[in-house]
Amino acid sequence: MLAILTVNSLLLFFLNIPYLGISGFPAFALLGISLFFPWMVVLGKYRGVTILINTLLTLAIIAYYLLHGSIAVGLGEQLGGFRFTLISIQLYLAMILLLAIKWHTSRPKTLESLGMIAEDEYVKSLKHPIARFGARAFSWLDALLDAGVMVIFINIFIFQLYMVPTESMVPTFLVNDRPFVIKITEGPKLPVTNFGLPRLRQPKRGDIVVVRNPRYDQSPAAEAKKLLSDVVYMLTFTGVLIDKYDDSGQIKSDPLVKRLIGVPGESLEMANQVVYRKVPGGQWQPLENFNAQDLPDLYELPEDVQERIQDFPMDAQTRRLLTRLDQRLEGLWVDEEYQAQLRETYLLADRIRTLAERIQNLRIHHGFAEQVAPVARTIVQAGPGYFSDLNVFSQDLDIAMAMASDSGALDTFLQFLEQPSTYAGDSRFYRTSRALNLLIKTDLARLLSANLAALTGENEVSSLRREVIASLNEYLRYLSYFYLRNFPPFPGEQEVLAQGQYFYMGDNRLNSIDARHGTYHDAPVDEFDPYSMTYTTLIGPRSVPTENLVGWSGFRVFPFDRFGVIKAP
Repeated sequence: MLAILTVNSLLLFFLNIPYLGISGFPAFALLGISLFFPWMVVLGKYRGVTILINTLLTLAIIAYYLLHGSIAVGLGEQLGGFRFTLISIQLYLAMILLLAIKWHTSRPKTLESLGMIAEDEYVKSLKHPIARFGARAFSWLDALLDAGVMVIFINIFIFQLYMVPTESMVPTFLVNDRPFVIKITEGPKLPVTNFGLPRLRQPKRGDIVVVRNPRYDQSPAAEAKKLLSDVVYMLTFTGVLIDKYDDSGQIKSDPLVKRLIGVPGESLEMANQVVYRKVPGGQWQPLENFNAQDLPDLYELPEDVQERIQDFPMDAQTRRLLTRLDQRLEGLWVDEEYQAQLRETYLLADRIRTLAERIQNLRIHHGFAEQVAPVARTIVQAGPGYFSDLNVFSQDLDIAMAMASDSGALDTFLQFLEQPSTYAGDSRFYRTSRALNLLIKTDLARLLSANLAALTGENEVSSLRREVIASLNEYLRYLSYFYLRNFPPFPGEQEVLAQGQYFYMGDNRLNSIDARHGTYHDAPVDEFDPYSMTYTTLIGPRSVPTENLVGWSGFRVFPFDRFGVIKAP
């Protein structure tokens, strides 16, 4: 067995040292020292003691882990396919052989044949107290290393305690709570291999699960680097974490503790903080038991719990605003109401056209035509999409004067305003988006109408202007929560989650980055309007495969029922 391990170590060294460079030498050196002394015992060059050889063999196990991680870091993208599988297999075969050697050396016959001295006998033979203490310390080191290997084994295959780092699962979990996560039923795999136990249960809706974050690289090299990081983290007593940051320099959120709400065979969407589900041939229905309204209000939790919550995402005033606008938008889900609102917008477009023509006929625009000529040229060159960004309306007076002095700018705005949405389905999300986009456009039309009226000398338009700006600010406030309270049909209106694909969210929906979210990007409020208003969002739904679900929280290390949290049916 020692011969096999030695040959394997030399092959690993010569095959991979060109890629590893200096990074691989510490692990190879530790491995060489760990195997050298057992060889001296076998060859009769040294009468060994079990406490020494056992400690060295345990160090060899750790060295193999470090070596695997070093190879992965050195090879980078070159680590894959057959080469990766071969290195992973030899890693675990080497560990099995080392454990077999340790077990073999504990047998009395083996000790006798090798001339090895049992631990107790050796300690008693030492006359000096310091020497006896040193021998015992070596024994404790061996026990500590064995315990570390055992902890790794238990954490991989049986169970693990995780620490919740964020408030995404409040009130189910608070920051620094430790859910007890069961892994043995989830088909755990040997790290950086596809070998492991079979899955004994299928995930179901409502499960609190530990999820490998799909946002991060899970290539063979990345997985091996994570394994190296985990071993170093354990050996340094949580003092050094190599794999702490992602490519952008942000602290990694991996793994995640979330709740499964979407299962294969259905599509999901969220509108105004309510999750809906649909199966083929069915209608959108609210997801029972797992919607935000089924969770306790953060403001109604016991005081001792509230004291542990760091962030309350919205105050009472904001909640009243969102509720009021939700009700208004839901009213426009009805096609008749939406068409009535659209007619109002078209009437405003007619009024803007009339006011602009009156200003041009009165020739009162000459005084500011030259002043706003650059704005007018920019509008015409950019086209109707120029108005899709609400930020441009910080120049609303200049825009109004540009439309009054340049017919091309006026036509461009009217084209933006009168472009209808083409959506005609039954998705609550798309209906909400369509209604929100229309109401914002209507307010922009009211704002520019008031500015044009002021240019004609009409009285009492300043109060209307203030009213419209206040309304637009409310929509901006609403949009700042939009990606936390909504997501489009996923995987689509006519598509469903495939077998083995799941969707997860945090119970604290307003303070959770989960399967609803991707990276920040600009997107249309209504994707069925080519000239829709735009906003910055994180919406980018994705599902996770079964293999990303590495464990489930069967119970907690202390009770949570006092919070009144939701439970799986």
